[in-house]
Amino acid sequence: MLVKQLKRTILISLICYSGFTHAQTTKDKQLDKYHGFFKSADTDAPVILGMNAKRKQFVVKKPAAETDAVNYFQGTFTVKNDTAYATTTADQDAIKLYGSHADAVADEQLVIYFRKLDPKRIRVKTGKDFDASTFIASEKFKTESDSVYSLQVKKGDTLWIALAIGEQEGHSYSFSLQDTPYNQLLVQPNYAQVITWVEKPIYINDEDEIHSLFDGGIRLKRVARARMYPSLPMIPSNPRFKGTRYFPINREQLFKLPKE
Repeated sequence: MLVKQLKRTILISLICYSGFTHAQTTKDKQLDKYHGFFKSADTDAPVILGMNAKRKQFVVKKPAAETDAVNYFQGTFTVKNDTAYATTTADQDAIKLYGSHADAVADEQLVIYFRKLDPKRIRVKTGKDFDASTFIASEKFKTESDSVYSLQVKKGDTLWIALAIGEQEGHSYSFSLQDTPYNQLLVQPNYAQVITWVEKPIYINDEDEIHSLFDGGIRLKRVARARMYPSLPMIPSNPRFKGTRYFPINREQLFKLPKE
C-alpha cells in the first residue's frame, strides 16, 4: 500500500513538473525571440533596434533630420502573448514637469502653468485614485498670455496629465505629489528630440522581421550583433518662469488612455 502511494505521489509530481517545465520553456522561447538586433534595409539611413531579453530593455538608433546626426531612444518592454510591448523612458516623454513653492499659494492648492502647449490637447486631474478623480477639460484653463495657460486645483497625492496623440487615443503621465513641497507646477514640451512609445507592440514573425514598429512602413530584419551607443541621461534643466526657478519632477508611470 505504501509503495503504491509513493508511486502515485511521484507520478503526480512528474506530471506537475512537466507542466511547469513546458510553461517555462514556452515563456523562455517567447522571450528569446525578442533578443538581438534588427536593422532596416536602408543603407543610407538605417534604423537599428537592439533588444535585451534578460534585462527587458531596448535601444533604437535612428537617423535624425539633421545631416549626419543620430538619435537614440531607450526604454523597457514586456512580452505578452508572443508580442513585446515597449515603453520609452522618462527622458523620451513629450512633456516635462517642473515645480516650485510660492508662499502666496495655499498648501492645499496647486497652480499649474502650461507653457507652449496646445490646451485643447491636454486634460488634468489630481487625487488619490485615478478612477475616482475627474479630468478637467481645457475650457477651464485661464489664459495668461499667447503661449501660457494656467489652472488652479486642489492638491492631491497624484497628478495626472493626459495628452492627446490622435483624435481617439492618448496617454497619461502620473506624477507623485505626496511628498513634494511644490505648490506651483510648470508643464512644457520636452525640447530634446524624442520619441514616446506607450506599450508599442513589437511582433517578430517567423522570418525574423518586424513590420509595423514605425509609421511609414519601415521593415526591420534580424542581423548579427550591431554597434549601439545608448545616449547618456540628459542633465535635468531648471527653467525660470515669472522670475522663479523651477525644478524637474520625474513622472512615475506612462500609460495608454482608453478610447472614448
